[in-house]
Amino acid sequence: MPARNLAGLRRTKAPDQPPRNRYGLIVATLHLVNKPAAWDGCHPLLDVEDVVLLIEDGTYLAQQALSGATLYALEPDIRARGLSQRIQSNIRPASFDDFVRLVESCERVVTWSA
Repeated sequence: MPARNLAGLRRTKAPDQPPRNRYGLIVATLHLVNKPAAWDGCHPLLDVEDVVLLIEDGTYLAQQALSGATLYALEPDIRARGLSQRIQSNIRPASFDDFVRLVESCERVVTWSA
């Protein structure tokens, strides 16, 4: 599945290109959401330059219209839950390699769990 752009955000790069601000500095926070209920705590704190990676049961959120940051869902978790054909167009699938690149390229990593 090809990467999809999230309309309306300044930064729409693929996971292999580090998230950067307008000055070229890496400043984004990677938010890992592993349960749907964790979204309520995460969403109000998102910045436009942040990245959200839905993992484990958090990938069920990929069926909903989410906004507020660049959004990814871990592809193996999407497949394991039978969601491949039901994810929203603004959610980009991410491999385990993409996951590692996102962790490496973001200044901070925050894990959200309900």
